[in-house]
Formats: sequence, structure tokens, C-alpha cells
Amino acid sequence: MRTVLVVLMSALPLENATLSAASQCLDNHPAVTVQIRDYAHLKSDHLSKAREMVTRMYKRVGVGIEWLGAIPEDVGGKRTAPAGGAAHLSIAQLTINIVTPSMARRGGFADDVLGFVAVPPEGGMGRIGYVVYERIRDVAAGGPANTTDILGLIIAHDIGRLILGAGSGTHDGVMNRQWDRHDLERVNPLALEFTPPEIERLRATLERNSTSSPVGTGGSVRSECLSSRDNVE
Repeated sequence: MRTVLVVLMSALPLENATLSAASQCLDNHPAVTVQIRDYAHLKSDHLSKAREMVTRMYKRVGVGIEWLGAIPEDVGGKRTAPAGGAAHLSIAQLTINIVTPSMARRGGFADDVLGFVAVPPEGGMGRIGYVVYERIRDVAAGGPANTTDILGLIIAHDIGRLILGAGSGTHDGVMNRQWDRHDLERVNPLALEFTPPEIERLRATLERNSTSSPVGTGGSVRSECLSSRDNVE
């Protein structure tokens, strides 16, 4: 028996929100704005290091990540504004929710799911991704890559899936849809790369969305899930 990371799909309603135009970053263009909503109450240095890793991964392919701050959230919905005030409360193009296992279960996702994203099945960018931190910590415990590295990898993967849209998983690099645990325990997340077609699509999609009008709300989306699952050979 081996543990395998796979991508699952199901249908979810799209939350109502407005997609803002991609903003320019000093280092890279095109760029995408990302906000973290932290329901798992991570240590600030863990989250900062994971974000730095994601920024480096995308900088290598000429895509800027503009972080709009991390918002601590209570499971009950109460929010503590981040340092810096209202400037950090702008609506981001992408939102990554770091959730607890119980929140993931309430959302209908199995205990092996590490992360999932909501993307329109008809194509186009998604807006919302989810990461189950405690499960990532459990996976990281078995190998040399620390929890922060695996967290950064899953966030980078989620961002890529949201930008590239439905059916964007591959079998190689950052966007790999399947790792067995043996591979994951040996992987160096910082050595993983996007494929040339993925790089072209990432940049083209963000360039297109930087000049397009906000998308409408409503409709259905597909949820693409990165999970840890036991497969019997």
C-alpha cells in the first residue's frame, strides 16, 4: 500500500465576489493579487516563509505575486484586521483559505484532501482555493521537506490551478496532480518548475485578465482537489 496525492473533482457553487484587474509588481509583469485568510492560525513566520517561497517560484517564470496581507479568521466568522489597516482589506483576484480539517469535512471533502480550488468548468480563472494545514503538516513529517516548504508548494499549486483553470493538472513539476508518498518525501519543492506551455498560459491569462472587465458572479464551478489517498497496488 502506498499513499498517493491525486486530484479529485466535484461541483461547488461560486461565491459572489468581484474580480479586480491584475496589478503591476516591481519585479514581474504580469502579476496577480493574492490574499490569505487564515482559519488555522498559523505562526506568522511559517506563513511568511511559505509566501516567500511561492513568490520565488512564480518570479522565476516572470509572474509577480502581490500579497494583500493575511487575515486571521475565526471558524465562527469573526475577523481581526491585519496590521496596516484597511489598505490590506482590498479585494484580491485570488483568495487562499487556510482551513482546519473539520472545516474541510463540513465542506464535503474527504479526510485525505490537502487542498482544493474552485474553477469555472467552462473555462477561465477561478478565485478561491483552500489548504488544509494540519494534513500538510502530517505529510511533511515523513520526509526532509519541512511543513513550510510543503505549505508553499500546495499554495503555489492552488494559485496555478486557479489561474490556468479546469483540467490544468499535469504529471510533472509544480502542477503535478499525483505524487506517491515516497516521491513527496524526497521532493525539493524549490526545485519544481512549471512546464513551458504552463508558463505561456499563466502569463497570457494574467495579461488578458489585467485588461478585461470584472467577471460576473453566479453559476457553477468545478472544485479540483489535491488529496492524499491510500491506493492498493
